[in-house]
Amino acid sequence: MNDSTHLTGTVFITHKDENGKVKETQNIHNLVVNTGKNYIAQKMSNRTIAFANVMSAMAVGTESDAAAASQTALEGEAGRVALTSNAISSNTVTYSATFGAGVGTATLKEAGIFTDTANGRGTMLCRTVFSDIVKASGDSVDVVWNVTVN
Repeated sequence: MNDSTHLTGTVFITHKDENGKVKETQNIHNLVVNTGKNYIAQKMSNRTIAFANVMSAMAVGTESDAAAASQTALEGEAGRVALTSNAISSNTVTYSATFGAGVGTATLKEAGIFTDTANGRGTMLCRTVFSDIVKASGDSVDVVWNVTVN
């Protein structure tokens, strides 16, 4: 028997100006990092010692180094918000977050999902890098992130 179970992710980003007009959209893939895989394995075994928290936050950052399995944090975190949605359908979990006016104002290049809403804290599930998004202070960035077990 050959089982080829994989974790994959797709990230949909919508960048809007201060009036809600769409400036750009991006659709990219992500990497589920080692800490994310360990988190999932712990949850499957119903162990809550090391990973008691659920995925509850999304962060954006300013660095563009390629995503690597060994990473545990964003390289240049610029802002973090609580998830606005965390839903499951079949074998896909969908996480959503909005970085509103004044949050993560920078040239954004990376994003990640975490178990803690405090900057620089928590277990990282996955990380992605994307084409530069120049987020002005009045702009917003909506992120919908699907993580699928297939």
